[in-house]
Amino acid sequence: LPGAVNGQVVTRFPPEPNGMLHIGHAKAALLNEYFARKHNGTLIFRLDNTNPVLERQSYESQIYNDLSSLGIRPDIRSRSSDYAKQFSSLILRLLQEGNAYVDNTPQDTLKLERMNGIESKCRTNTVEENLRLFKHMNEGSKIGRKCVVRAKMNM
Repeated sequence: LPGAVNGQVVTRFPPEPNGMLHIGHAKAALLNEYFARKHNGTLIFRLDNTNPVLERQSYESQIYNDLSSLGIRPDIRSRSSDYAKQFSSLILRLLQEGNAYVDNTPQDTLKLERMNGIESKCRTNTVEENLRLFKHMNEGSKIGRKCVVRAKMNM
């Protein structure tokens, strides 16, 4: 890490608890551990537990065990869900400012549009419509489960 300042390097390993770790995960975790230790820094282990449909406690426990068996000792452990209220507040602000939108485009169409640089029809939703759909998302309704929040970025 060119220009790294001793004691100020922070690395992060954020697996999703939806399956066992594979060799790619091990490589990423070991590299993050290496650079954090080499520069007397901090390794953050954050479970990206934002998809309750696929996640299981057994996977979470196994991930902790696997990291331990690799000699990886995170300095900080957290879960994305620990910050759910903060995420929700930030998303609400982005929606109100018009810097994000709620998209209910079917997943296969969304992927094709993204790959081809095609703007989603939902990108022009009104702030009111975005807030209505975001409310459905927070309620976990049938409508809300079909939605994602997307930042308005350059197409």
